[in-house]
Amino acid sequence: MIGQWTAEWAQKVKISFKYFESIESTNSYAKSLAEEEHYDLIIADIQTKGRGRGQNTWLNAAEGTQLLSSWVFQTEKPPQPIISPMLGLHVYKALKSRWHDLIWSVKAPNDIYINNKKVAGILIESVTVKKKHRIIVGLGINVQAAPNLPNAGDLQSQLPGPVTQEMWTVFLKRLQLEIHEAVSGGLLEKINPLSAAELLQALNLNPLVKTPFIKVLPDGSLRNNEGIIPWTQI
Repeated sequence: MIGQWTAEWAQKVKISFKYFESIESTNSYAKSLAEEEHYDLIIADIQTKGRGRGQNTWLNAAEGTQLLSSWVFQTEKPPQPIISPMLGLHVYKALKSRWHDLIWSVKAPNDIYINNKKVAGILIESVTVKKKHRIIVGLGINVQAAPNLPNAGDLQSQLPGPVTQEMWTVFLKRLQLEIHEAVSGGLLEKINPLSAAELLQALNLNPLVKTPFIKVLPDGSLRNNEGIIPWTQI
C-alpha cells in the first residue's frame, strides 16, 4: 500500500519513477542503470536483499507497509562527507513537520527514531557515470508495521488512527523538498551554522545518547565531553 501510494504521488507530480512489487535492492537497481536510463525515484514493496550501512541489512515488515525507496540525483559535483549528516537532518525535519507531536530524533550515522525505536534508515551511495555523479539516497521507513526486532518501531503504532493516503501524500511533498535541500547542501564542504544547530538538537533528543553532544562541527564531526568523533567513524 505505501509503495502504491508513493508511486501514485510520483506519477501525479511528474517525477520519473520505477515501481516494483519485489526487488533485491532499490539502491542496487539504481546503481546498475546505464547513463541513458534515469529515474528520480525507485520504489518497492519488498526488498529481498535490502542493505544498510556496511554489512548491515534492511529487514522487511509485512508487504506494502514500509517505504522502501531510492531517490536518485545526477550532479556535476561529487557528494561531500557532510551529505550523510545533512540527509539525516532533513529526513528528520520532513517527518517532524508532518507528525510534530511525536518525539523524533536522529541517531548517527543514519537512523531516525521515535522515542527509543528505530523507524527509518538512510543509505547513501554514489557512482560516477562518465563525468557525472549519480547520488543515490536509499530511504526505508517503517510506516504501518515494523520488522520483528527489539529496537524497531513504526509510525502508525504511535498515532491515534491509521496513516491515510492523504496524510502520506502531504508528507511525500515535504520529504521531496527536504531531500533535495540535503543533497544540494551535501555538495558543499561545510555544514552551515543553522543546520549544525538543528542537527545537534535532533541528535541529543535520542534517548540512546549517553554523553550529550556539545557541538556539530562544520565537517560533520561531533564534539562531546570526551572529544571529537568523526561522523564517518560512528
